[in-house]
Amino acid sequence: MYAEPMTAPEGDWRAVADDLASILRTAMLRNPSLTPRDWDRAHAALERYERAGGGIPMVTELREAPKE
Repeated sequence: MYAEPMTAPEGDWRAVADDLASILRTAMLRNPSLTPRDWDRAHAALERYERAGGGIPMVTELREAPKE
């Protein structure tokens, strides 16, 4: 796994939150073995982030939990 540098300058918590949300979205899409419980938790966290005014809303494909 490769670490990507964060784009936020020190002290910019909103930019850090945007970076983390983006990384979480990518991880959700790239991990087909994500359990439904973990998918729901990650999805709920991203929804809270969006309601707080963060970033770009999730795309429709992320709204459904993976099938087991």
